[in-house]
Amino acid sequence: MQIVLATHNQHKVDELRRILEPKLPGVEVLAYDGPEPVESGTTFAENALIKARAAAAHTGLPAIADDSGICVDVLGGSPGIFSARWAGPGKDANDNLHLLLSQLADIPDEHRAAHFTCVAALALPDLGASAAAWVLPALALAAGALALATWLRVEVAVATLGAGWLLAVATAWWVAGREAPVADAATFAVAGQLTALLVAGVGVAVVAARRDRFATLEAFR
Repeated sequence: MQIVLATHNQHKVDELRRILEPKLPGVEVLAYDGPEPVESGTTFAENALIKARAAAAHTGLPAIADDSGICVDVLGGSPGIFSARWAGPGKDANDNLHLLLSQLADIPDEHRAAHFTCVAALALPDLGASAAAWVLPALALAAGALALATWLRVEVAVATLGAGWLLAVATAWWVAGREAPVADAATFAVAGQLTALLVAGVGVAVVAARRDRFATLEAFR
């Protein structure tokens, strides 16, 4: 089994290989060679998940990512998620350290408490799309079944179909991780919509046939 470590830091890759190889001999840890996503999260967990999802989408393989940093109590938890870029976008470790120490220069030792935080996330490729591919047709079929169940109420069938499609879009957005644009969720829902239209079309045809049949029976009375 292959798994990608979502980092361009070769030292991290080598370290994870050293840790996992004796415990999981069947797992091959690969380095990530794709683009770095924008770490727009406000927590370590959010940023770790962003990186893991990006690596899984780029490689098509399960991906592990971490986000970590040092949190200084007297600085309100900073640098925190900004630890790697504390001294600028160059991500120079020495510059980050020197800036942090200079900011703490006048702080007594007893008030220099700090801790290191690390959060890891695992993302599987195409999990959202695969789940949506199963969920949406099921919702569409349910909408079609309800349309058939309405029998002589065509307007209820149409309303049910519309509600079923909106529910399909909402479900696709939710399953995809609630981070995909609504337009993407609507794209996911196209297959479900087409299925719903097909099933509802059959339902409306049955409704029309039954209505004509009842009208014929009424005429003979």
